[in-house]
Formats: sequence, C-alpha cells, structure tokens
Amino acid sequence: PTKNVIDLLKVGRHFRLDERTKLVVGRNKDENEMIRALAMQSDVLFYARDHMGPISILRGADTPDHTKLCAAITARYSDSPKGSQTVITTEKNFGAEKSEIITTGIHDQDYLQYRI
Repeated sequence: PTKNVIDLLKVGRHFRLDERTKLVVGRNKDENEMIRALAMQSDVLFYARDHMGPISILRGADTPDHTKLCAAITARYSDSPKGSQTVITTEKNFGAEKSEIITTGIHDQDYLQYRI
C-alpha cells in the first residue's frame, strides 16, 4: 500500500462497496480537509451543496450504482433535514468535472451492510 492509502485508512467512516471499491466519509472539518488533500485524479468527491456535512471520497469503480449509493450516504451524514431531498455535488479529476445528484439520505438498514 502507498502512503496515500495508509493515510486514508486513518480518517473517516469506511464502507466497502465491492472487492475494489470503497467510500470514506469524513466525520469533521479536519477529516474533510484530509480527504480532499488525499484525493487522486481517479477519485470522486461528494458533498452536500446547501448543507454542512461530510466530504466523501469514492475510490475504485465509479459505476452509476456506486455513485447513487455514495450520494445517499453522504446526504445521510449531512445536516440536511431527514427525509428531504438534498443536492449532492460530485467532483472528478480534481474538480475539473462537477455534477449534481438529487437524493435523500439513505436509511440505516440500507447501507450498514457496507460499513467496515
């Protein structure tokens, strides 16, 4: 493992989406900054556009299903009102490609299977 991989293991909540794909969700401002600093070109960052909350990093397969799941997990940990729609911004290629996903926070029973 590289120093980047080891440093990423030290922060956030970790989710294993499949054999090669993981999501790390920041727990506070310091971890959010660390996640942003550790992002590589192939990673995807997620954050709530209009609410305080985590920065999440998807490392591995950037499939539509993974993207939707990561957006919903990021919304769940944000300060957006429970059950309401939230705009999650995604950044790829160090912020060169941005898009938005409208989602609601995921229910605990639907994502805990991925938590490490």
